[in-house]
Amino acid sequence: MQDAETLVNESWLGAASPKSHLSALVAIASKLNPSHRLLFTSIPHETSVNRRNGIDYYDEITAQIAKVGAVLNERQPVHLRNLGCDCGADFAPIAYLLSRYRENMVLVWFDAHADLNTPSSHTGGSPSGHFHGMVLRALTGHYAFELSRQLSPPILPSQIILAGVRELDPEERDYIAEEAVTLVSPEDLGQRSWLAALDTTAVRGIANAYIHIDFDVLDPEDFPWVGSPAQGGISVETLHQAIAQVCDRFHVLGVSAVEVNAEGEDAIRAANIVLDVLQLV
Repeated sequence: MQDAETLVNESWLGAASPKSHLSALVAIASKLNPSHRLLFTSIPHETSVNRRNGIDYYDEITAQIAKVGAVLNERQPVHLRNLGCDCGADFAPIAYLLSRYRENMVLVWFDAHADLNTPSSHTGGSPSGHFHGMVLRALTGHYAFELSRQLSPPILPSQIILAGVRELDPEERDYIAEEAVTLVSPEDLGQRSWLAALDTTAVRGIANAYIHIDFDVLDPEDFPWVGSPAQGGISVETLHQAIAQVCDRFHVLGVSAVEVNAEGEDAIRAANIVLDVLQLV
């Protein structure tokens, strides 16, 4: 995507702690050195964690979503490349593309986690309060997030393919089962069931795709530089193959790289691997 508008979103508030996300983000952006680049600095936050509506840093996160969304709606880019500290950075670009392509877009979610939790409440929800574990459920328009004004329309469960997801909370399992969300295990990526999921989506007439890549989809032995590592992930080679298979079947509107957590020489090593992945799209 040579003509892609590249978003560099420095906010780490969805992960509720900075870890080394920002160092890795700077390394990736520097390596990529895009000609079209939009930088979004993190909105100032209180020194202590503030929780509202069951989400840590809720006000700052929703303000950042509105800020990014307003810029995208003004500039109207055709293709997007999103570099973010955490998965929450993908809300605004996906919402923007949904407003343009509506049901003619599939979201391929490469991640160890489904990010389908709801805010904490007396009936359940996310005990951590971290938005990066809820962003995909927020994109479905769940009322608890109070983000409906940013979604026109929300994404449908039938537009989601969870790829390489392996750590699920009970609420997420229930949602996936009830809504028949497509879930492809790490073992099945690249295999017949994965290809069938892509082909079935294409046969339904969906022509476009957005590719979300949380790098904890990779096995920690191959890529240890993430904030929330999970055993049993895929290899870098399998990720390359799976992305190529998405690109063979769909017009790719955008791609994200999020949740890389490294400093110093490790940040450079991680950035080189991320860059190789991004160049496939």
